[in-house]
Amino acid sequence: VGLGRISDDSITNRLDYVIEEVFLKAPEKPEGAPEQVPGEIGDAGTFIEYYLVGNNAYLHNDYLGCAYFFEKALQEYKDYSAVVANCRITCEYEKNNGKPLYPENPENIHFYDGIVRKTLCLKKCLFRDLSKAYRFFEVDDTFREIFHSRKAYEYLQLCHYKNGDIDKAVSAATTVLAMFPEHKLSVSNLKYYTTLPEFHKSSLKDLEEKRFVKYYLKGMDLYRESKWKESIEEFEKSLQTFVQEEDICRAFCEGSFNQGWHPDLATSTANHFTYCLRCKRNCTKDMSIVGSEKYPDVFPSHYEYLQFSYFNIGHIEEAIRCTVTYLLFFPENQMMLDNLEFYKKHPEAKDDFFTVRSEALEYYQRARYEKTLLQFINEEFKKFFEAQKSKEALMETNSI
Repeated sequence: VGLGRISDDSITNRLDYVIEEVFLKAPEKPEGAPEQVPGEIGDAGTFIEYYLVGNNAYLHNDYLGCAYFFEKALQEYKDYSAVVANCRITCEYEKNNGKPLYPENPENIHFYDGIVRKTLCLKKCLFRDLSKAYRFFEVDDTFREIFHSRKAYEYLQLCHYKNGDIDKAVSAATTVLAMFPEHKLSVSNLKYYTTLPEFHKSSLKDLEEKRFVKYYLKGMDLYRESKWKESIEEFEKSLQTFVQEEDICRAFCEGSFNQGWHPDLATSTANHFTYCLRCKRNCTKDMSIVGSEKYPDVFPSHYEYLQFSYFNIGHIEEAIRCTVTYLLFFPENQMMLDNLEFYKKHPEAKDDFFTVRSEALEYYQRARYEKTLLQFINEEFKKFFEAQKSKEALMETNSI
């Protein structure tokens, strides 16, 4: 029985747009942003202030100012989120590896002990690594969504076009389409940009592309060329970078949450945790953007490529581990089941080779638990509130 190999047809295609003549369209007035615009902010503003100034410049057809301040806002946001996420990851590690203040654990007080120590660590880290403008700064939901949804790029693509910078206009439009492939305005404008003599295909790139993608795509190129050792190096780097980047995304989810009321400790904790958990689950979606495609199975797909590559250089133990690992995510995949049977009969196979790789097991168990918990939250609290409404309606009927 021959070993099954993933086909080239399943490999993600690169960005490729059909040239079509259309008319350039301008974005509508931005929604959701406050009307107040900061005055002179120089280089000491926050990314929100830069965004508002860029927004105001756009509305007044100041395209140079629009491009400058939106780009500055995007860079500030990236820098800010990187520092905040790094502090949260560092302090979580410090909390988990530190000792509680008291050895005994009455009423599960170690949990709160850890939260207090992590909070102190965070304050020290953020005060040390952030500029003064951000020391008592929190991002509200409006601006968190504005930056997450790549709103600035919608306006940047037109501002760059008006400034005669077609390459940047193309990249801005492509960045929107990477997350929202059917965004009509960006599709229309990008098609127009491709008709211009200044257009270069190299500018068709996602400016928010995750770092793991370059390793992943290079790994696939090498895989198609049967360069097994080189493809393994790229896929392993891609896996490591993927995990790091998703951890950064998840850490940034642990921000403030305006509950709109003042619940008790248990309710407040549960509400805030649920808010953060929903955000963390969305990180999986953000990590699925590869080139021009949404690729939700990108993480386990690494092991599909790796198992065949390891087999071809004679590393049977790693090939078996990658096969078993892939089957953890897709236990009914017939090709990999056939491969598993092939490996079971391989003369070099040993029983302890048939184990799931540790990083994948942690990823799988976490995702499964989080999905189960969110499903419980959605279903049980919905039942509770619907039951309460029914009781209140019945009481009103009986009181008439």
